[in-house]
Amino acid sequence: MRWIKVNVDQSGFYRVNYEDNLVVRLRKAIQNNCLLPTDKFGL
Repeated sequence: MRWIKVNVDQSGFYRVNYEDNLVVRLRKAIQNNCLLPTDKFGL
């Protein structure tokens, strides 16, 4: 998977409404340990 990280180091607080297909991709990435703990926390 390719990702673009827009909130590097969790430097801001943003409300996001993820589309269903992105939620599925994020869930898979979390289950496969493709994200750093700080990135998981930022979701």
